[in-house]
Amino acid sequence: MSGFGKGLGFIQQQREKIPSGFGQSYTKKLWLKDGETAKFYFLLDVNDLPTVFLHPVRRQRRNGPDYTVDVLCGRRSYDDPVEACRLCSSGDSVPALRVVVPVWVSLIIHPNKPDGVSWQPIRVRDQGSGATMQMYKEDVNEIRLFIMKPRVLDQLQRYVMTGGDDIDPQPRDTICDRAFRLRVLGSGVSRVDTLTHEQVAEVPDEVRRAAREVAARDIDAWLISEFADEEVTGPVATRQREPETISYDRGRSPQPPPFGSEDEEEEVITFE
Repeated sequence: MSGFGKGLGFIQQQREKIPSGFGQSYTKKLWLKDGETAKFYFLLDVNDLPTVFLHPVRRQRRNGPDYTVDVLCGRRSYDDPVEACRLCSSGDSVPALRVVVPVWVSLIIHPNKPDGVSWQPIRVRDQGSGATMQMYKEDVNEIRLFIMKPRVLDQLQRYVMTGGDDIDPQPRDTICDRAFRLRVLGSGVSRVDTLTHEQVAEVPDEVRRAAREVAARDIDAWLISEFADEEVTGPVATRQREPETISYDRGRSPQPPPFGSEDEEEEVITFE
């Protein structure tokens, strides 16, 4: 069998040469499973968080169960006609309003370690009982995209409004001065995503470099390269408007999105 290149190393080299916006992008997402915790830094500040409409689209594996992917809606805003998106106009799918933000993921703590990986075993103390359990630390140290669901966004907004202190609220003007942690417990309708913040500390140099890299990118083109699928929703790459951003008004509560809400109940827990 002939070809223009061979081996996994060659494939990786070619992926790294693909320009942004050309075909499928390969930015990893911050996906966590039951029992996992990630430490990360926001690379865009609170009033620069881009929002997009994403359709959940079912895919079929050649051998294996179906799975769901997020596909960028053909509409940029509620003002766009429904006909701008094939899925919207067909009525087969309702898009969900999501914040998609680049973050620097420092590490992920896993409850279990698969064979063949070199994650560091660590002991984690339960704040309530004081008991410790063995878990495994994966050093990540890379930019990933964080798709924030509404209830995670609510927790971030509560932090901005109060500084994490409901008794003595201290509003925050930035989310880029400290690390955050995302912890996931459960799965399916019982899944709970909990966002907590660490104390202010010197932001590491690699995070500052990553923030400068993100600031130099065309966020609109980046999100299109990650999530667009013209065969499903129609063309989206020619749109000229800038991405909408989440803007926090400390004088009033956030308004729920007009469509694309979640119907499962979540409980907010504390994790240190």
